[in-house]
Amino acid sequence: MSPLPIGRPDNRQLRPRKASQNVYFFGPRSILFVEFVLVLMANEDGCLRCSHQPEDKMKNINTDKVCELLNRVMEYELAGVVRYTHYSLMVSGPYRLPIVDFMKAQANESLVHAQQAGEVLTGLGGHPNQGIAAIEETNRHDIYSLLSESLAHEKTALELYNDLLAAVEGRSVYLEEYARQMIGQEEMHTLELAKMLRDFEPK
Repeated sequence: MSPLPIGRPDNRQLRPRKASQNVYFFGPRSILFVEFVLVLMANEDGCLRCSHQPEDKMKNINTDKVCELLNRVMEYELAGVVRYTHYSLMVSGPYRLPIVDFMKAQANESLVHAQQAGEVLTGLGGHPNQGIAAIEETNRHDIYSLLSESLAHEKTALELYNDLLAAVEGRSVYLEEYARQMIGQEEMHTLELAKMLRDFEPK
């Protein structure tokens, strides 16, 4: 098969040219100047393509590993829903109301994160588990303990998303951006909790 023809106003054909060469199209009323920045190359079947065309890197992803990580993320985020809901019920003292609002917001966000991970997981052909990650009950319900446990929870979530990033980095723009976005959110939460803890550290 011959290379894909490029139409010209005078019905002549233009052969592929190398980068930075000028190609002129002559018409009855105007002259169009085009500066080729990319090299036009012919595929094996003779059709033209741009040399910068990205290869399909998704095939380099270990889908089973990524789905396993996404399932772990989903289970952990669902555990966060239970954890933060429990914390919101156990807060007491003069700072109860703002802390309760914070815990409820964290529970809602954990559910959203679990749903997002599940959407990505099923998009890759995986099957979401119906369990949740283990939750340790310390029976310490003072505000400092609750915030400390929340900080530890967020740090573990951050590790999971970093593991996911390592598995997809350079292989999928979408999955890499998803992992980075979630890492950014978890880092923000760890900073918030660290600041909140300053006022509740035991004297």
